[in-house]
Amino acid sequence: MFVFQSNLRPRNPLLRLLGGILGLVAVVGVLAIGFLAFLALMVGAAIWYLIHLLRLKGRPVASSPASAAASGIIDGEFIVVSNDERPARLEHGGSGRPH
Repeated sequence: MFVFQSNLRPRNPLLRLLGGILGLVAVVGVLAIGFLAFLALMVGAAIWYLIHLLRLKGRPVASSPASAAASGIIDGEFIVVSNDERPARLEHGGSGRPH
């Protein structure tokens, strides 16, 4: 079995303690930066949402699609397809023989 041996770990207990404390400070620092970034994003989103609400305050409210359907109005572009034409015959391919 392969075991990685490293001589980077100090033997002095004070240096081990100092390394552990520095590692803990680094982890806490990364977590604090992540938390501050999360707070900044939340504050930015709240500001954007408030600005968006204030902009929409003066605009008239559009009618909902349900009320348009209830009144019998359907908005759109449509093409009338007639059934007068004979549908194309679909051939079963593969053998080459006529059916």
